[in-house]
Amino acid sequence: MASKCEIRSSDRGGVANLRRMDLFDRIRGARLVGVLTGAGISTASGIPDYRGPDGVWTRSPSAVDAFTLKNFMADALVRKEFWRSYTDHAAWQAEPNAAHRALAELDGSGTAVRVLTQNVDGLHQRAGLAARKVLELHGTMHTTRCTRCPERLPTPEVLVRGEDDPRCAHCGGILQLDVVLFGQTLDGDLLGRARSVAAASEVFLAVGSSLQVEPAASLCEVAGRTGATVVIVNRDPTPLRRDRGFRAARGHRGRGAGAVRRAGRLAGNSGRRQRRRGQQVARRHARAVRTHMDREPPRPGGHVRPQGDLQR
Repeated sequence: MASKCEIRSSDRGGVANLRRMDLFDRIRGARLVGVLTGAGISTASGIPDYRGPDGVWTRSPSAVDAFTLKNFMADALVRKEFWRSYTDHAAWQAEPNAAHRALAELDGSGTAVRVLTQNVDGLHQRAGLAARKVLELHGTMHTTRCTRCPERLPTPEVLVRGEDDPRCAHCGGILQLDVVLFGQTLDGDLLGRARSVAAASEVFLAVGSSLQVEPAASLCEVAGRTGATVVIVNRDPTPLRRDRGFRAARGHRGRGAGAVRRAGRLAGNSGRRQRRRGQQVARRHARAVRTHMDREPPRPGGHVRPQGDLQR
């Protein structure tokens, strides 16, 4: 299924039609590239998404019940369905695909990349991104925690027991994958760090996300308000496209991953001197693009300069 790429240059709040090389220049010249990823980025690895035509919840709407905290805690049958869905989950055998590798290659080329992922599969880290550069907003399926005591253990150790409703060996409490269920609050510190990344990004990519799940979806707005070039790569239209003036710029398969991959390769081969030239080109282009965009007063302060762990 082809993906659509929607590009919004939010320096002045308008929409810009950027050519491929223009986007490459912006990525290469950025001090920080933030990337929000959703289930769509992992479908090429054989992991089904949730809301697509062949999505988990499209095929089985009742499966949503197993991902609701209230139902999970109250109903043993719901917990059994939940654990059954993860026992043979495709993610256990999945390998990173071209999009995961492209982001890792971009980071390796010298561009600071931070991934804010809604996925729990761990494929960004397996593709080569350092764990500190990946914020798992919805947790991870690779560890399991007790809902009663502080016990936490690797999920494979739970699955090998073969129990359909596993309990904590220490206190007998209900075990839950280290993932955020509906009705469960995201970690406040983690979300704050994600917002800091979005606010500091000069280019912000949203890849494979329907942008329907809050508060993660609002990170695009955070990036846009501080002047980032926001690029949305998704198969289906997103709420931002409908409500915030985004428009489809390209509709070819793999174009988003290809842009990131090529920018990373060019930056990695150019050397320090040519990278500086690329940054100068990006800045000149940004000034030129702004003359063709709808005008509105920029937000005072603009980008938040990358600090501490947001640097390389």
